[in-house]
Amino acid sequence: DGVLDLERPGVAVHSNEPSTRLLRALACVVDPGLDAVVGRSAAAWVHTGRHAPATVNLFYTINRTRPTVHLPADVTRTIFLPGEIQAFGPVRVTSPLRTVMDLATWRPEQARRHIPTFTDAPALIRAALAHIEGTPNFRHKKVAIPVLEALLTAGDPVHVEHALDSAHGVEDSG
Repeated sequence: DGVLDLERPGVAVHSNEPSTRLLRALACVVDPGLDAVVGRSAAAWVHTGRHAPATVNLFYTINRTRPTVHLPADVTRTIFLPGEIQAFGPVRVTSPLRTVMDLATWRPEQARRHIPTFTDAPALIRAALAHIEGTPNFRHKKVAIPVLEALLTAGDPVHVEHALDSAHGVEDSG
């Protein structure tokens, strides 16, 4: 009675409250009416319940004003295509497919930790690869594709590490 569970840094809930996608989405924003979309590692956590982020990744679209947030957040302007946003109550979150593509493209170091936590990770990775390879002007294609391909062969941790190092431009010293 009265015991709290830490949902993510700075946000706790009663220990009898089950952790749901709605609860995790609400934990990512101080103001549920915020005109922003939860993305990257925070979205992966909302979808999977694994690896709560210390910093929330928030997106806003180019035709909107940058949101004012009062929590540790990384706020980025972006464009969304239809189907790339899901709503959990009043909070909008990037879809699992968009989340996988964003992590592989912009946060390869987080991709290895978060993408495998999706229940349907192999299917999502294949869908992300198909989307990226089929989009001629996809930004940072050379970063995302090796990361996603390495995650498909995740049984070989050295292969994953090498792909992540290559995505960051780290030379193999051995």
